Amino acid sequence: MREILGRSLVFCALITVCLCCQAVRVVHAQADGDKGIKELQGKWRAVEIQTAGISAPKEVLEKARLDIRDDEWIWLSGGPVDVKSRIRLDPSKSPKEIDITMLDGGSKGSTFPGIYALEKGQLRICASHTKDRPKEFKTARGQLRELLILEREKPRPMSVLPPPPPSQEPPKCTDKLEGKWVLGPVAEPRLMAQQPLVAAAAKQDTTPDIKKFAQAQDAAAHKAYDIAVHSLKNGVPGAKPEDVHTWSVRRLKARRELSSKPAEHIAALSAHRKRMQELAKIVDQLVKVGAPGLPLGSAAAADFYVAEAELMLAIAARGAPAGPKQGASEAQGRLEQEKARTEHQRLRAETARYALQVSLALAAGSLAILDALEP
Repeated sequence: MREILGRSLVFCALITVCLCCQAVRVVHAQADGDKGIKELQGKWRAVEIQTAGISAPKEVLEKARLDIRDDEWIWLSGGPVDVKSRIRLDPSKSPKEIDITMLDGGSKGSTFPGIYALEKGQLRICASHTKDRPKEFKTARGQLRELLILEREKPRPMSVLPPPPPSQEPPKCTDKLEGKWVLGPVAEPRLMAQQPLVAAAAKQDTTPDIKKFAQAQDAAAHKAYDIAVHSLKNGVPGAKPEDVHTWSVRRLKARRELSSKPAEHIAALSAHRKRMQELAKIVDQLVKVGAPGLPLGSAAAADFYVAEAELMLAIAARGAPAGPKQGASEAQGRLEQEKARTEHQRLRAETARYALQVSLALAAGSLAILDALEP
């Protein structure tokens, strides 16, 4: 009985010694891990990033940063989201081991085993996306591993301002001011001499450059017109002749703003008429081929646009008051102006009548189509 009791006491003593040794090893490992984490504190910039044997491009390396705060790992990739992880180190192993546990993202909760080394200010980390811990710092195609080579980010040097010059006291000249003084005439203020400069600055023209704005408007309208024509020719959904006409008219208005000469106004009207004639040809071709999506009555609308351009050109060429001829009386000049105004009103009435006829024709065509579609 005593022998059995003695053996039990020896066995319990051995177990106690083993547990104490294990506890000591755990404490030492934890202390080593804390020491290793302290060595990695701070911000690091990426020098090399490899994933499955493929190196990251230079643009990625320039933005990639690693910030280690205590045991928290923050990966900054330059994007809208930063990836946070928690790390655990074991510097007692060879090579030193690191475990990275994701705290957010799609891999939240996953732990990636890896190894690390800190030598000459360079931090190397090789981690695996599987349970197998890497044995060396390299990756190859087909391996789910990542290799990071980082260097400490150097703080920006602070600009040092030069020391101020030593203060120098002005020489004393009180001896020159001693004595009695008499108040003389008041000198003219110095600001009076600056009045011509102020007046010249006030005369500067602050009127906006209207010609510059008109040129920008003409260029924009030209570009929009070309897009509308291209869309109509290629059957872009929603394209219609009305858009081409609208931007051609805006080009015409922009050209009128650029010059006040009647001859240039007539040239702009001639160009507008030519564009409307080209529009009528495009619409005729689309109608012949049965282009889908072409609005109903597009051919009649194109003919109306041509007639409108012809009328505008005729008004500018014939109806514009040219003023009395040299040697004619003022009464004759007023009579010519009245005739021109009357002709202008007559042409406007004809345009309105023609527009009404086109609208009635379009309405009649629409009713005929609806009657044909009824069962």
